[in-house]
Amino acid sequence: MNGVTENAPKLRFPEFSGRWVEEQLGDYFTFKNGVNADKSAYGSGRKFINVLDIIADGPITYEKIIGSVELTDSEFEKNEVIYGDILFQRSSETREEVGQSNVYLDRERSATFGGFVIRGRAQKAIHPEFFDCLLRTSAVRSDMTARSGGSTRYNVGQESLSQVKIVVPSSATEQQKIAAFLGAVDEKIGQLTRKKALLEDYKKGCMQQLFTQKLRFKDDQGNDFPDWEEKRLKEMFSERSERGNEDAELLSVTLSRGIVRASEVERANGASADRSNYKTVHVNDIAYNSMRMWQGASGVSGYFGIVSPAYTVIAPKPDQVPAFWGYYFKLTGVIQEFQRHSQGLTSDTWNLKYPALSTIRLAVPHPDEQQKIADFLSAIDAKISLVADELRAAQNFKKGLLQQMFV
Repeated sequence: MNGVTENAPKLRFPEFSGRWVEEQLGDYFTFKNGVNADKSAYGSGRKFINVLDIIADGPITYEKIIGSVELTDSEFEKNEVIYGDILFQRSSETREEVGQSNVYLDRERSATFGGFVIRGRAQKAIHPEFFDCLLRTSAVRSDMTARSGGSTRYNVGQESLSQVKIVVPSSATEQQKIAAFLGAVDEKIGQLTRKKALLEDYKKGCMQQLFTQKLRFKDDQGNDFPDWEEKRLKEMFSERSERGNEDAELLSVTLSRGIVRASEVERANGASADRSNYKTVHVNDIAYNSMRMWQGASGVSGYFGIVSPAYTVIAPKPDQVPAFWGYYFKLTGVIQEFQRHSQGLTSDTWNLKYPALSTIRLAVPHPDEQQKIADFLSAIDAKISLVADELRAAQNFKKGLLQQMFV
């Protein structure tokens, strides 16, 4: 690949030269809004593409589509989605999401599409995979979102889509080569995505086997560990009530990542200016969201810091292995116990403070077996983290290519 002149991409295959052509999306596609059927029509019938299919990873194919709708043959014919069609998100609560697109790449079977979706059908020969990539570039996305209208909810219409500016190579061969190259990158991303999902499923299976005692470790001498004993959680933990370290680092408890620095969480900072009543968290403490413990909102802290008074902080007794409990508290059956012991009438008001938590009975292994289990699951987590890093690198590589291989 080589650098080229104005109105051509920065990164280009060497056999191509010359300027790309500036046109409008309407020069290549005709647009149509989707089906608005009666509520009773949904749930069976023809495969039905909605917004969730558009924002999913990878191109849309028949097997991936979850939704369905009952349509007559004539309605289906008017609203059919075939190979090479581009589907656009027509409406969103945020301007940045309006007009997101995905391509339908199933040659064998067709589908239909919903009212919150706009179908783009090529009116001249194109390479669908090339346009799928082109429509994800920052220049096209910026133009598209700028044309959206609305205040509390943003929309883009057929006329607006048709006016979106695009810059394309005049050579169909160049389109095809770019699409093939980026397709190879997508395949790598897909492989890493599948590998990460398999490791996560393997971890879930291992946790289920380990915590139901169907899979047991031996001690270092090859002997069986003692049977697990049922104990109340107050025998393993005490509540930490320490406060007043208002200059300490602010921490947050997340569903997916456990305890993280609040600065790493992509959400509005709702912390109070007065943090004198915030709770102190020591390394290896477990902090949990009292209102979301039944969803698994807990984690073992790797930091010294403070959390909102809305959180509960518990300190493991010296003989307990914090990492073991971090995993145990994520187990489906244990989360269900947290739910049963939560105070409140509805899921919006359920609350699990320490006095109720402390009475919960769980089967508990010997601390040495706790350590074995924690080490095993931590090793799987390390592999998942490594694959996740590779996946992010591949995704960032593709983002860079999209900016350099397109105008």
